[in-house]
Amino acid sequence: MRWVALLILCVACSDRYGAYLVVDSHGAVTFDRVEFYFGKELGGPLPTSPKHPLVSTEPSLVAKRLFVDADVQLAGGATTMITYYVPDQPENENLGRYVVVLAYSGDQIVGIGELFDFEVMTGSAVYRYDVDLVDARAEDIELWGRPTADCVRWTRDRGTGKPRTVAVVRGQDADCDSFLEGNIANQDCLPRVFCDGSGNAACDARVPCLTEGGESGCQVGTCSNKDGAPASCIPTTCVDENVCAPCDMTPAQDVPIGCALLNNSVHVDTPIEVNPDYTLCTEPYKIDMQMPVECLNPAIVSVIDYMPADPFTFSIADATGNTCQLTITPKMPGAHFTTVPHMMIAIDTPMGTAPRSAFIMGISANAGTCQTSTIMPDVRFGSCVP
Repeated sequence: MRWVALLILCVACSDRYGAYLVVDSHGAVTFDRVEFYFGKELGGPLPTSPKHPLVSTEPSLVAKRLFVDADVQLAGGATTMITYYVPDQPENENLGRYVVVLAYSGDQIVGIGELFDFEVMTGSAVYRYDVDLVDARAEDIELWGRPTADCVRWTRDRGTGKPRTVAVVRGQDADCDSFLEGNIANQDCLPRVFCDGSGNAACDARVPCLTEGGESGCQVGTCSNKDGAPASCIPTTCVDENVCAPCDMTPAQDVPIGCALLNNSVHVDTPIEVNPDYTLCTEPYKIDMQMPVECLNPAIVSVIDYMPADPFTFSIADATGNTCQLTITPKMPGAHFTTVPHMMIAIDTPMGTAPRSAFIMGISANAGTCQTSTIMPDVRFGSCVP
């Protein structure tokens, strides 16, 4: 709740123009200090975190934390209410419209509250914002980050069309794992997936990445994050030179590879037979793929669903000669194959030359009478294959 009053007071009071946040637990909890997280919307998917490691597609708000001179306010003893003053200064005009407030008793978070319409306006006015605290010990709250816990997320039923989860995070490190986004030596391989890069194994996810190799054409490599080690994209696999052409190669590693897989100009979707209700003919479903070259040590580099649908997993193995066998498995029995998965498949380059070679293919469902499935995908290799 907010009300605005224009001040018509003495000149001595004019230096108190700005915004006042009145934080009040209404007796629900007592606290001795509060910390304010001012957030300006970043957009994009909700980052994962140590307590929430799975990628979520739920409605959310992701905001970059912005700071003022004193984000932590001491109460001088146990209290149920405190007022925080944000002065009318140009640097405070762009703090963002979301604020989450954490109330502490000692080292324990005991209260939490939020605003969705905060702003500091210049001019002879005072803005008052009431922030009602609830008992944090009954809420889904997480404070996380490396090396310091300075990011916060709060999941609750907010109703009235507001996001279920709000996260206030670092501007260039939205998952708060200390690996920064951008074209730098140790860039974050997965910018919205938290990675604990400590220890020998670290979080070595071996994320596929795309690189434009000059005369070597368009290549695929792997990107992994670990403390103290560079995360450059080391090319290992050659793909069609046209894959890189429409893609912006400067963002984090998962962005170009996603662009490549969703680029319909470098592959053709191949239909497979499924049941009339779009369930697979068998579970799992094995499909022979006839290749123009020998299928040597095939591997699926990456898969992206072109259309949202029931989830499936994919694996591939060499069969005989020029035949690979693709296996499709539903994550839930009876799932409907209405998605159009796009995948990059790599094989050893014929004649034993390095690096490996890859092509992109899509699969679409042809609902009808099930029969033995053999497909001939449109295979377009790069210059690695003679």
